[in-house]
Amino acid sequence: PIRTRLRELQIDSATRALENARFTFGETREDLIEQVNQSYNSLKINEQRLSTLETSLDIAREALHVSELRYGKGSITVDELLSSQTALKNARQSLIAAKTAYLTTSQSFLQTTGKLLATYRPDLIKEYQIPWPKSM
Repeated sequence: PIRTRLRELQIDSATRALENARFTFGETREDLIEQVNQSYNSLKINEQRLSTLETSLDIAREALHVSELRYGKGSITVDELLSSQTALKNARQSLIAAKTAYLTTSQSFLQTTGKLLATYRPDLIKEYQIPWPKSM
């Protein structure tokens, strides 16, 4: 009777531990899915920003070209020409910042999805028997 009761308590304890582990696994899985989604969304936003700023740089280049032509004809002041040059410089700086943000976000996405690990440390994938989908 005492051994039977002890065995029942051990089974109950193990059952609760298993339920807690399943719950924790579910929460961790949901958190990971949310992280991947956030990382992907950030990547797409930075990708769009990069495209927009590349267009802005092209526009600033063209505006400077027009300003140089107009300045050569005497139809604008040196201040207006300098303003176009400043706009081009600012567009270049914004594009550089956007490229940096994009690369950082790309690395974050690769890390979140595990692709970074697979790329640089495939030995860990094998050593720890991490399941790796064939589609990735």
